[in-house]
Amino acid sequence: MRFLRRPWILAGLLGAVLVASPLLRQANLAWMTPTHTLIHLDGIALGSLLAIGIYTLRISRRAWLFIGLGGLVLGIGAAATVAGGTAFLDSALALGLGGAALAAIASTGARNPLSAALRWGRWPFMAASATASI
Repeated sequence: MRFLRRPWILAGLLGAVLVASPLLRQANLAWMTPTHTLIHLDGIALGSLLAIGIYTLRISRRAWLFIGLGGLVLGIGAAATVAGGTAFLDSALALGLGGAALAAIASTGARNPLSAALRWGRWPFMAASATASI
């Protein structure tokens, strides 16, 4: 990190990690256990790329919201279809979670349906279960 002072150099390195991690999972190397750190770096790389993007890119809050919602839909859609049961499932789930987090961050303080849903204090199904447990 000390030598990567420019954000675009760090973004390039993180992009390479984002691509290499599922490929290492796909390779099934004998020395890599299922809990090895190298095969689970794609989620960390994606979160770091989002942080760099939010910090360096001058994009409107609405654009970040749509990017986040797109990531959520693409990630969950890929996890439910093409990535399910493959080495790319973790990457698809990380994309969905990252998209959800980005959409939640972008909608904070804004006036849109997602922000209204997040501000809503008690969900209907939670109210029913709370009264049933009393």
